[in-house]
Amino acid sequence: MLEDEQVINKGLINIKEFDLPYASLRQKLLQLITKYEPEVLVFEDLRSMRNAFTVRKLQQITGVVIETCESHHLPYHEYLTVSVRAKLCKTKTGERGRATKFDLARMICNLYDWDYPVDKKGNDVTKKEHEFFNISDAAGIGLYHYKYGKVVDKQNEARPSKKSTKVK
Repeated sequence: MLEDEQVINKGLINIKEFDLPYASLRQKLLQLITKYEPEVLVFEDLRSMRNAFTVRKLQQITGVVIETCESHHLPYHEYLTVSVRAKLCKTKTGERGRATKFDLARMICNLYDWDYPVDKKGNDVTKKEHEFFNISDAAGIGLYHYKYGKVVDKQNEARPSKKSTKVK
């Protein structure tokens, strides 16, 4: 949760812990919406993902999130992490000069004075599946929306351009 660019809460909702994962996710979202009264909810756009199983699961989760937002009249926006990383990260260590999940995590750690995760030997964690990277991605998406997303208007995105509205 961000407020004026500052993180006021961070964490994960692990739906694997629940007997009814999607109903429990909806309930947890409602608790957070009630507690923090956000102006908007932002999350990752799935279009760049390649693993079919992961995409399927995340689409189901995204559906719950969108339904919860719409039923409570809460605006929402989706952002591609590649766009978020490109805009926020000055350091890019990935292939083709792209910023990686790790670059974004380091930037978020530096900005918010968070500790970067280390393993038992004290080495930086490099496993993408580590839960910290989901948290840092979420913080990055929130920061991206705060800095650059205010010009996005979901209702106007679906409107046809002026060229396509001409009628003969």
